[in-house]
Amino acid sequence: MSLNNFDDFEAQRNISKNREVFLEDGSKMFIKQEDQFGFWEIKNSKGRVADKLSGQYTTFDHALNALTLYVNNDLKKTIKEVNRGFGIVTDKNNKLINQVV
Repeated sequence: MSLNNFDDFEAQRNISKNREVFLEDGSKMFIKQEDQFGFWEIKNSKGRVADKLSGQYTTFDHALNALTLYVNNDLKKTIKEVNRGFGIVTDKNNKLINQVV
């Protein structure tokens, strides 16, 4: 994707602030940067997020770590893929799956 015009830039910026986490059972969670101070929040695609995850995180990696611990320990599930923004997708071991250019 070319960043030659403002629309492309805005689209890329929105992708980087709205990241998806796919669980092995097919469900999806979101890690979003929505507030004006740059904090990250975890959202559930269906309903409310668990109270353990309802806080704000200073970085995407802190939010992902909290979500990973919750998914593994409390839900007894695992994460399949993480969309890290800008077309970068990793597996549960943080290994690159693909990169869309």
